Amino acid sequence: MKKLLSALFITICISIIVPHKLYAVDVSAGAATWFAWINQDYTANLHQSSKTKNNPTLFFGPALSLRLNEELNVTFVYLYGKFSVTEDPANDRKLGYKLKRNDADLLLNYRLNDYFKAFVGLKYITLASKRSFSTGVHGAIYEIEHSGAGPGVCLSCAYPITPDIFFLANLSVFSLRSRQFAGYFDSSITQQQINTKSIDYGINFNPAIAYYIAKASTTVSLGGRFQHIKTSFSTKGDPVAHGSYYNHDSSTFYGVTLTATYSFTIPVSQL
Repeated sequence: MKKLLSALFITICISIIVPHKLYAVDVSAGAATWFAWINQDYTANLHQSSKTKNNPTLFFGPALSLRLNEELNVTFVYLYGKFSVTEDPANDRKLGYKLKRNDADLLLNYRLNDYFKAFVGLKYITLASKRSFSTGVHGAIYEIEHSGAGPGVCLSCAYPITPDIFFLANLSVFSLRSRQFAGYFDSSITQQQINTKSIDYGINFNPAIAYYIAKASTTVSLGGRFQHIKTSFSTKGDPVAHGSYYNHDSSTFYGVTLTATYSFTIPVSQL
């Protein structure tokens, strides 16, 4: 996350010194939420006959936008949440655990015309879980930490329905260089660990309706978000998969989004 914040600062500095007249920076700051569900292939690969229940969760975090001029602005959105997952593997006890996820986007966007913008930027994702379960005689802990960062491109549309109400839609694709750590620790003093390089390919679609409250200088948007990620591992193998784990995995996240941001202007002389 420190690297991502550093990249945000560098991007803002570079944007400011781009040759153009800049008299003020328009700032929008607020909070973003995402009530999301998840579907994963991983459990089917790990326990092919298991039943898994993924309870929806609320992601939340800050949303920031800096409008530098009529064409350029920088946006940063960070979301964090924890899924409650219950697995019911065949011939084993039911187990429950938390699946923690961080999702951050840093984007520099350029206005193409009155309705469309093009974005380029960085995406950062982490996914981590720790599972405690019985292996028959012994207890065991299985940990997974997956993290990735890389570039993405996005096309955004904003269409006015009324002077204060807008239809918004964002479509983006990204490719992340990632790494996954898996550790299996058995109370019988059996320990297995594996670090695997991987690449995450993803697509994200976010339609919404936004309402601008002029008296409060606040924009509220309500919509949905669909995100699909496929992970390709450079090497096969998993400590507890017993031969049923493949060299790829995929996850789908979907749900309802709600964002509120307050807008104000900072004269350049104050920067």
